Amino acid sequence: MPRIALFFSFFFLFHSLSAQSQIDGIEKELSQKYEAMNAARSDSARMFLSDAFKAELKRSLYKTEAFEHPFSSLKMCTITSPDKAFRVFNWNIPMNDGTHRYEALIMIPRAAQERELMDVIELKPIEKDLDRLENRSFREGEWMPFLIYEIIPDKKEDQYILLAWDGHDRISNRKVIDVITISSRSVRLGAPVFKDGKSTYKRVLFTYAEEVNMSLRYQEKEKRILFDHLAPKDPRLEGQFQFYGPDMSFDSYISDKGKWNLESDVEFLRKRQEKDKKFNDPRRK
Repeated sequence: MPRIALFFSFFFLFHSLSAQSQIDGIEKELSQKYEAMNAARSDSARMFLSDAFKAELKRSLYKTEAFEHPFSSLKMCTITSPDKAFRVFNWNIPMNDGTHRYEALIMIPRAAQERELMDVIELKPIEKDLDRLENRSFREGEWMPFLIYEIIPDKKEDQYILLAWDGHDRISNRKVIDVITISSRSVRLGAPVFKDGKSTYKRVLFTYAEEVNMSLRYQEKEKRILFDHLAPKDPRLEGQFQFYGPDMSFDSYISDKGKWNLESDVEFLRKRQEKDKKFNDPRRK
């Protein structure tokens, strides 16, 4: 009996090391393709190389070990939901006119009885009717393209909030709050959960000037999404969002009974860091 146990121990160790070596080799090849894409000078070359990279990455993500593998050499967004229900591989392709194209692949482990299997879903960008995106309904697998940097589990099962960035054009950027629902090996973006007074939206978009930064983050303790309030630098520029930027005040969406309610002009005190000790913060009492 001990010999049998020892045999299986060595077998599983060998199998594990072999799988790790294989995924390491795949990552090296993927990294070379990704770097070649970024180094390309023309839009057509970058798109061609991105498609080749995407096809190889998609094949590799069906491997179970890929879900936990860091893929640290790929300088792109790879983010897993806190409950490990899904993982997103997300990258942008800069265009010569200052806009961006985006790609996203989502890994979804199957149910416990099929845990060794992975579903991989490629999100398809919407290409028509790009106005009024806040209330646009998408088909399964469609999305408004962006780069995801945070995933927040929502109160509704299988529903998550996404915080994302979009390099809109040469003169403006966007931050986005969207919803993703994962169910039955399918993905759907958008849900009517964002409340602003009597209005309800399926997603929230913020457009602001290229030369400024906008903060959009989740505060777990307060159960809210905190963000800079945006305003034009001159009142006469109202509605021209390429001139908008933070005005030193903050708003938030607060989670309440399955909805996210807008609250304006909320209090926010940045935590003091070590470098702040030699300064007096006028907001502290």
